[in-house]
Amino acid sequence: MASQNIIITGFIENPREFFERAGMGIVPLKTGAGIKLKTLEMLQAGLPVISTSIGVEGIEMQEKQLIVSDDFQEWINLIISNSNIV
Repeated sequence: MASQNIIITGFIENPREFFERAGMGIVPLKTGAGIKLKTLEMLQAGLPVISTSIGVEGIEMQEKQLIVSDDFQEWINLIISNSNIV
């Protein structure tokens, strides 16, 4: 999956540096439990985040930079028109 636009890093102790350079955070979780720390870390770094409802479990939904949708076509439209969320 690696390409010019996708960098696969493997485990990273502190991803904040990567979050600060990114244009948006994406949390495409379909299953899982507990608080999603990466979602919180991306929001803390100031990233707009697109997530499934599973990806925001345990997170207060008052974040203006947080879009929650389980419709992946909507995700594609948001990513393509990046200006709608950034």
